[in-house]
Amino acid sequence: MNLPSIFTTMFNLFCFFLLTTLPPSHSHQPPPPPPSPVSNYSLCEVETYNCGNLTGISYPFWGQNRPSYCGGGNMFNLTCHHDLNTTTVLIGSQNFTVLGIQPHNYTMTLKPTDLNVCSPQQFDDTYLIRDLFEYPTTSVSNITIFYNCSYSGENFFSCGGGQQQQQQQHAFSHVGVDDVELKKLSVLYRCERHVNVPVVGISMVHYKGIIDRDGLERVLNEGFQVKYDVSQSCIYCLGKEEKYCPWRSNGVDFDKQVVFKCYYCSNGPYVPYCR
Repeated sequence: MNLPSIFTTMFNLFCFFLLTTLPPSHSHQPPPPPPSPVSNYSLCEVETYNCGNLTGISYPFWGQNRPSYCGGGNMFNLTCHHDLNTTTVLIGSQNFTVLGIQPHNYTMTLKPTDLNVCSPQQFDDTYLIRDLFEYPTTSVSNITIFYNCSYSGENFFSCGGGQQQQQQQHAFSHVGVDDVELKKLSVLYRCERHVNVPVVGISMVHYKGIIDRDGLERVLNEGFQVKYDVSQSCIYCLGKEEKYCPWRSNGVDFDKQVVFKCYYCSNGPYVPYCR
């Protein structure tokens, strides 16, 4: 055998050795899922959330004695304030006081915590996460609040500030959406900012659509309704009706079903491993 043939044979043997001894590459395969949580799911049927006027609250909510794995993720984490007998929830970057939860129609009633009608930041239009929350079309109306208005005529109200800033601290609120109101009242173009706020029960607090400061505070304190959209199977399996859970049959990986289908992330439902 000549010398080049020897080198060729040795090279082939070396390649064969690498292929048969090194572990296969996973660079083009999805990462393995994290292990299923070691959780006592039987607690989800008996441990409910109870605080103030909220009693017997189950999936997708969790908090207090109700473990996190019994809920639908951080957006459903309820915090009880025992000194006030109130509950708050953080949705996106907005903190809300929960006035009520109606599990039969998947609805909760919220209002901004530490309500201040002169603080537009708490009414940012980003607090609802689409595909998971929505407004009921039959019970929610819109109020548009215009802030930092240089015009201070009739029906505008003051939001305080120093004497030199007084002309820059006026606001105006009206039933309806912003583009319609701008067409009706051109002086609103002098306002630096406007926000749309969902409300219920506005029929008694406005005159020809205009709402004064007292009426605005009143209607905002009554809150607004939000519908949440979660899996019915998760409601059964992690709620108070576990006997109807479809994942308790033989051959079904219960932990896997829960991890993949019952925890929700801020960018939409059915994103696994989000807590």
